Amino acid sequence: MDMEFVGSRVPAVVGTESTTRNVTPRDSASRRVVLVWGCLLAAGVMTADSSPAPRASGNSSEIILQLPALGFYGASDTTPLILGARFYLVGHGSSLYMPVALPNGAQVTGIVLYYWDQDSGHAAHARLIRLTGSLHPEDSEYGSAVSGDDGYGAAGFVFDPPLTISNSNQYYVEVDLDAGVGFKAVDLRYHLQIGPPPGKATFGDVPPDYLYFRAIEALAGSGITSGCGAGNFCPDKNVTRGELAKFLAVGLGLHWPE
Repeated sequence: MDMEFVGSRVPAVVGTESTTRNVTPRDSASRRVVLVWGCLLAAGVMTADSSPAPRASGNSSEIILQLPALGFYGASDTTPLILGARFYLVGHGSSLYMPVALPNGAQVTGIVLYYWDQDSGHAAHARLIRLTGSLHPEDSEYGSAVSGDDGYGAAGFVFDPPLTISNSNQYYVEVDLDAGVGFKAVDLRYHLQIGPPPGKATFGDVPPDYLYFRAIEALAGSGITSGCGAGNFCPDKNVTRGELAKFLAVGLGLHWPE
């Protein structure tokens, strides 16, 4: 589904419905189980494996990774153009590339191209490319945001369904510029998600059919918790302030250099 956004203000990528399901624990659930979900929402627990660095933590809201034009390979084959406070690279039939490394399991929801185009016969295209394999990689194209012909604006393409990133592949953004058409940046929009549960339980007191099994396994798999001892997690045990500090510090990767 191809959508074009025109104007200096860029709306959120639309075309797919985004819903958030709130999980409300039963009255008898302890603070420890509630904390599990709180940590996951705060840390966006995933297995993280660029050109700018993508965000690998955060909640389930949409995240935007902006790729500035000057960071693309092939930028030297363009002409700089400054319009007010906006900086563009104008092409001469140019193709530009930037590799991207999003967190493993991230779901890409859209791509947005910020362009300058005053020629109805020419255009700029931005697309996400996936390379599969190592010796003889095959490429697959995902989406194509195409510029308009009304000066500067933003054009977007919605991934419906979202594209799930696998770091066994490589990804890059390609921008093709017809003569006289420019761009200043490309946005990749994505969501983080909790990884799939393992086939075998890590803790003896958290079986696969336990309501919060997937969330607890995500914390264990990320090294945020090692349980309460003796191979258990103690999901009904209260959490101390010290334990809370460890969960948040490890989950968020907090570090204060000396």
